[in-house]
Amino acid sequence: RTEELSKLVRAYDLAASHAIETKNAAALVAGSSGTGKSALVGTLLRDLVVGRGACFASAKFDAMRRMSSPPSSGAASAVDECCRILASDDTRRERFRKDLEATEGGREVGALTGLIPSLGALMGGGGSYSSPGGSLAADKVG
Repeated sequence: RTEELSKLVRAYDLAASHAIETKNAAALVAGSSGTGKSALVGTLLRDLVVGRGACFASAKFDAMRRMSSPPSSGAASAVDECCRILASDDTRRERFRKDLEATEGGREVGALTGLIPSLGALMGGGGSYSSPGGSLAADKVG
């Protein structure tokens, strides 16, 4: 798995690099059941968090729960973990809140808090975002 791990580390390095305009990136690890994806991600987690001080979030979509979970549940779980990490640091939390509230979508963050619970904690009680209900919220998320 050395080659696969190297690719993931390069993706991280690219995202963390100051040479690119945007630092937003994601890496998806896919494969058949039992092929060692979780072990690969665990190794990456250990290398990046311990070795480099990175923030890292991961999640997986369990095929056995496919009928009861939406296809977006794995991604939502990873984003929820990222929000939890951001919310744990006052400086990062404030920077994130200001950046998000400055965007067009920042006013509609409430539509996502049902899917991403830690987003509500990250945004705190203040802010000018709204929370549409019912099918409107589902339309905005879906």
